[in-house]
Amino acid sequence: MCLVISAQDALLHGGDITVKIYRKQDKSQINILAKGKSIKNNEEQNFILTATDLSDDNITLFNVHAYYVYYLKKMVNASISCEHGEDYISYIIEQ
Repeated sequence: MCLVISAQDALLHGGDITVKIYRKQDKSQINILAKGKSIKNNEEQNFILTATDLSDDNITLFNVHAYYVYYLKKMVNASISCEHGEDYISYIIEQ
């Protein structure tokens, strides 16, 4: 849910958010795609989400959702990748 909120924050002028869930045997994947005009790319957030080893010394009010997702990702042994372009941002969670 935090990534859906992050996707919403990236949509400066509105747009669409699509969430797709895939399951194959013992693996799962969640794709969150936000499409709209003028996507805001939060590089700090993307760095936190995709990090593999991170200290929590720099948690702020503005990045707490990213840290929360980072620790959940570590707890369930998942990975997150971020892709962005001029009119979209995509988060892919794999476990």
